[in-house]
Amino acid sequence: MNDKLGSENVVLRCQRYEWIDIAKGMAIICVVIGHATVGNHIYDMIYAFHMPFFFIMAGYLLNISKWGNQLNLFIKNRARRLLKPYLLGAMSFAVLYCIVL
Repeated sequence: MNDKLGSENVVLRCQRYEWIDIAKGMAIICVVIGHATVGNHIYDMIYAFHMPFFFIMAGYLLNISKWGNQLNLFIKNRARRLLKPYLLGAMSFAVLYCIVL
C-alpha cells in the first residue's frame, strides 16, 4: 500500500459515458451477426451502417485538443502506429500468396 497520496500521485480519471459503451457494444454485436449471416436482409441492413458507425464513434472520441495546433504531428504519429504494421502485414501476405500460388 502506498502511503504517499500527494497531489502529484493522484491520477484523474475521465468520466465514462455509459451510452458510448452501450453503443459500441451494440455495434460489435452487429458485426458478429453480420459475419454469421450471409445474403439476407439482416446482413444488408447491418452492413449498411456498422462500419460508418465505428468511424463516427472514433471521430467523436478523438481528443484532438491534446495535439493543439500540431495536426501534422498527430497525422505522423497515427501513420507510424497504423500504416507501418499494415504495410508489413500486407507485404507479408502478398509474398506468401505468391509463394503458395
